[in-house]
Parts: sequence; structure tokens; C-alpha cells
Amino acid sequence: MSRVQLQLKKSVDSSYDIVIERGILKKLASDLRTKRFAENYVVITDTKVSRLFGKSVCDSLKREGLLLGKIVVSVGEKSKSLSRVQECCEQLLSLGANRQTGVIALGGGVVGDLAGFVAASYMRGVPCVQVPTTLLAMVDSSVGGKVGVDLPSGKNMVGAFWQPKKVYIDPEVLRSLPAKDWKSGLGESVKYGAIMDRSLWEFFEKHADFLKEVPKKPMPSQWKLIEEMVERCVKIKAEVVMKDEKEGNLRQVLNYGHTFGHVVELMSDYTILHGEAVAVGMKMAAALAHELRFLSKAELDRQNDLLKKLGLGKTKTKGLIKDFVEHMRKDKKTKGDLRVVLVDRLGRCHQELGRFGIKVDSAVVRKVLKESALIDDIDQAAQPAVQTNSWASSYSSSYSSSSSYSAPSTPAGETDLQKRLREMRERAELRRRMQGGSGSGGLGSGGYLPG
Repeated sequence: MSRVQLQLKKSVDSSYDIVIERGILKKLASDLRTKRFAENYVVITDTKVSRLFGKSVCDSLKREGLLLGKIVVSVGEKSKSLSRVQECCEQLLSLGANRQTGVIALGGGVVGDLAGFVAASYMRGVPCVQVPTTLLAMVDSSVGGKVGVDLPSGKNMVGAFWQPKKVYIDPEVLRSLPAKDWKSGLGESVKYGAIMDRSLWEFFEKHADFLKEVPKKPMPSQWKLIEEMVERCVKIKAEVVMKDEKEGNLRQVLNYGHTFGHVVELMSDYTILHGEAVAVGMKMAAALAHELRFLSKAELDRQNDLLKKLGLGKTKTKGLIKDFVEHMRKDKKTKGDLRVVLVDRLGRCHQELGRFGIKVDSAVVRKVLKESALIDDIDQAAQPAVQTNSWASSYSSSYSSSSSYSAPSTPAGETDLQKRLREMRERAELRRRMQGGSGSGGLGSGGYLPG
């Protein structure tokens, strides 16, 4: 017998700066020239952000001799797909990108996740810089190096840990943020107070009246409040990631509200934004913690009162509770069992034997979900289809006659639950096809701009 041992002792410093500064977007290109993370860059963004900031960012990169090109994808969660990753990688190749080329993720959480995963995958990894343009991306997804895309059956199921070289946060860009995206960011922001910092929770309570609305023309003192909110959230995220980069235990606290929230997103076909779904998930998780006698009624009410003041957590999920619970089991954060992160007081997560992911009984979860009245528990498959206008009817008819798609036949031995889940997937697929033709939501017009 022959034996060959390959020893790999890695010592890699993945440290990076997260800079929060109003107006830093204008300094991006000159700073990248100084830092020399890469020889040139491709900007990955979406159609909306490209219109707002794409030209100014690309022009400044071009002046510094750093622009190789720009890739524009469609707005929304559907751009977080493996097909989009492939398209982006092919565009990078056509632009002549190599291992000395960096990727700039200019956009919200979807763009950050997609561009980060493209950077982690292309030529087995190229440098990435995160430039978040939404509140949610600033306080959460741009920091920590978790990047990835969705599968039809679940959110963020394919991905990697790929730390950026630097994160540039410019609060000025929040002026252009739609109200619904601001609310989504607040949903992720208040989570930090719930899990680790009671004083941050009190900060949100104190300034709820101001923070509930997207800032359009803040006064200098109000800008300081926004910057303080972002900085305090980022510091918590950074502290957690430094102690547990690969989510061995402590980093799981960042998932508070997420195991429920991801299902809220999935069952809405991603029409509900991530942060709003997390806020709903926080209400569900707090109700479960109270049922298990981890969380007092006073603390439960205090959490829900703040969410109500901020206009969060009101969304009701359409579908069956039993389907909701089954989707929770599939979430990658549950690790096979039905596990959730809970708080036992605002500012502290509950632990059992030193672990933050708590195994819970599905019957208790179903009971709590029923009492929460946040799921209508109606079999949507049994509801009659309603054509709201002649356009929808004619489109559906022409689509079915011209498309090669046909619903698969019912598999032999299929259970009622399997049938309902299959029908949900088929309806989601049909909606995607009706909304975007092939459902792939191709690259935005222009595709890329040669440097």
C-alpha cells in the first residue's frame, strides 16, 4: 500500500475595512486606485441602480483607468439564480476578465449576493468590493462574506463564504430608496437590537417616529441618527463574524426571524421583501419563545409594539400552516431538524447547552402559527382561478398554445402533502413564465458596457 499525504496549513488574513461616510461614492474610484485590490473592475448592478448611480461610478472608474465593463441584471429576487450566475460569468469572459479583475457589487442585497457569488466562482475566485445602496444591504448583507443564490425550492441554497476586500457605505444614497425598501431595511436593523444590544432596541424605540419613514431631506442631526443606526448594526454584525465566520454557533443569532421569514418570502413567490418577511418571522419567533416560556409577555408585547410603530410585521402569508412548517424544515439554517433562534429577553438570544439553534417540536410550532393569525391556513390550490381581465385570459390562452411547457402528470404514490407542494411549485413556475417569458429575466438592456 502506498500512502501520500498532502499537508495544507493555511494562514490567510481576510480582514477588511467597512467605511461609513456620506459622499464616499464619489471617492470610490480614487480609493480603489490607491488600494490596488485588482488591476481593473467590472461593475455588477441592476437596472434601477444603474440608472441612479451606474454612470457616475463607471465614469469615475474610467477616469482612473479601472473600468473593464458593466453587467446589468433585472431588479428583484429572481436575479438570484444559477442561470444568472452563468450569464454573468459568460459576460465576464467576453469582457476579457481574468484573475486580476475585480467585481464591484453596486446595489442592494440581491446584487450583493449575486455579484459576490459570481466573484467567488469566476476563475475559482476574484476580488470583490461591496457598495451597498439599500439600508438592508448596508446593515447586513454586504458585511460578513455570505454570498449565494436561490433554488426554486429554497432561498440561498447555493453559495459560498467570500469576504469582500472592502465595503463602501454611503448613507447619501438612501435618499433615493423607495419606502418599501426602507421598511425592509428597518426589519433587518431592529433584529440586531433584539439579539444582542438592548440599548440599540431602546434607540429604535426612542426614534421610531423619525425612522419609520424613508429620509428624503434629513437635517444634520437626523443624518447623524441614520449614520449611528447603520454603524451600530454593522459593528454587531462585524463582531459576530469575527468570532464565528462560518456560522458554527454564534453567527446563528443573526438568523433570528429568518427561518420563519424565508418561508414567508418563498410562499409569497418573493413578492414580500426580505426585511419585511424577517419582521413577520420575528413576531412568529417571539410568539414561539413565549409559548415555550422563554420570553415574558411584557417582552413579547414590547417587541411587537416597536414593529407596529415602524409599520412592520403586518403581512399575512397565504397558504397552509402544515406546508409552512414543511418549508421550515428545508431551510438550510435548520440543519435537518426543526431548529430556530429565539430570544429570552430583548437584547439576548436563548441558549441550550451553549447552542443558539433550538430544536422545537413541530406540533408546538403549528399551534403558535395558528394562534398568531399570520397565516391564512387556506389551501390555495383548492381556490378557483379568477381571471381579472381579458388581457390575462388571452395571454394565458396564447401562452399555453405556444409554449412547450405542460404540467407534469401526477406521480404514482404521491401523498397529499407532496401533491400540494408540487402544485405550489408548478404555479410559481407558471407565474414566472407569464411574467418574464422564459422566467430567466435576462440581462438588462445594454448587458454590458465595454471599458
